Amino acid sequence: MKKKGKQLLSLLLALAIVLCTAVGASAKTVEYEGDLLEDLAIIGMQPADGEYKMYQDLSYGKKAVNKYDLYIPTDIDKSKAQSVILIIHGGGFNSGSKEDESYRAEYLATRGYLVANMDITIFQHISFNSLNGTVDWDDGYDPVETANKDSMVQMDKDIYNCVRYIKYHCRKKGIKVTGMATFGSSAGGALSLMYSYRHVKDSPIPIKCVYAFKAPTSFHAEDWGFTEEEDVRRWDSAVLGRIVSKKEVRNGTADKEIAALSPVDLVSSKQKPTLFAHGSWDLVVPVEQSLRLKTRLDKKGVMNDFLYFKYCTHITSEIGGDPEKWVEYWHLFDHYADLYL
Repeated sequence: MKKKGKQLLSLLLALAIVLCTAVGASAKTVEYEGDLLEDLAIIGMQPADGEYKMYQDLSYGKKAVNKYDLYIPTDIDKSKAQSVILIIHGGGFNSGSKEDESYRAEYLATRGYLVANMDITIFQHISFNSLNGTVDWDDGYDPVETANKDSMVQMDKDIYNCVRYIKYHCRKKGIKVTGMATFGSSAGGALSLMYSYRHVKDSPIPIKCVYAFKAPTSFHAEDWGFTEEEDVRRWDSAVLGRIVSKKEVRNGTADKEIAALSPVDLVSSKQKPTLFAHGSWDLVVPVEQSLRLKTRLDKKGVMNDFLYFKYCTHITSEIGGDPEKWVEYWHLFDHYADLYL
């Protein structure tokens, strides 16, 4: 089995040595309390020694995008019920693919996790400014033209159907799956939260816990910078996949439907344990979105852990901006899996 990321890990090792040397020069005593090699492997998402078999491009629907990869550890115990981790890729809801998350799927599979990594419907005519988090429309675009084709509603349907097929394909391979967790970063994190909170009672594979990273938690127009009525109408139409009238914008009807998709509005005491994190300097998805989710989860008594990455942007939070918190996140990831999966 190929090992990916060796060059990255070597670079991180070298960087760690430099950093440790620098820290040691400024402190009288420096003692690393964790497992240095293990934690460096986490930072670099370095695959472990466990082996797995990957089934690529399994179908979960009729569209070309309805594909997912299934990673099955070779030593999985088929005599016992198993849980699966479903990875949903990010990309601003308008780009990306499961290939972007293949390194993370491999990282988890080599550590003994049963993993599914899916492709999903994405917006075709909406672009996101990664520098300031603003949203722009393609010239001449009207959401009405793509209603029910690329919307948050369709993305939710994609995930639901994929979960059905994961259960089916695993059963055909002699694996009984009785629990699952969703994971995603950025847009994938939002979809992870949305699906798990929205389908806490009816997911084909029962939700046991939820993982997210730097995720938007609201799909309300004002949280995406839209205030003018026509812009709000277009945004709501794109999210809901149907024609939203100006009347529905004015009387709040559309906003109620948006709330039924927004993780922060879906929080109830029935939600499952949630692990999530966010960078303090994130201009693409302001950290306030995660802080609002944290407040709601605490108020409803839902088990959760929120990690605050200091001085990290939307990008640097995942490439070493706060390595201590990054390591903590993945240790907690394993802890949640041990407790709930």
